[in-house]
Amino acid sequence: MMEMDALKEDTKENDVGEQQPQPYPQPAYQPYPPPQTPPKKDKNLPDVFLKNHILVGAAIIVAVFLIWLGTVHEAAAVASYLSSGMVIYNLGISLLSLILLFMGMGRRDYPEWVRFALILAAAILLSFGIKGYVAVR
Repeated sequence: MMEMDALKEDTKENDVGEQQPQPYPQPAYQPYPPPQTPPKKDKNLPDVFLKNHILVGAAIIVAVFLIWLGTVHEAAAVASYLSSGMVIYNLGISLLSLILLFMGMGRRDYPEWVRFALILAAAILLSFGIKGYVAVR
């Protein structure tokens, strides 16, 4: 009878419904590689200039001041083949046109119509703003 009881206990332990779940074998720990920082982009001067609103504003103020100075100097000067006031004025117009053109081409965060308007304004400013040389006889 004891053998029967022992046999019943063995079958109870081997019964699937009665077994305790065995933990799954844990895989060997694989450490993660150290985090890598992305490579830094080399910032060139136009990118730094176009993203900084203070530098853009300062350049526009300098360009407008050169236009004003050239106009005042040319109005006060005697007519000649090449007036220094005309050179200063044209330098200011060229600087302002370059600022508008580079902002239109370089600022990808602006909407397309704003970028198109900046490029168009630069073209109009260059075509109508540059003064020609006056020959005096």
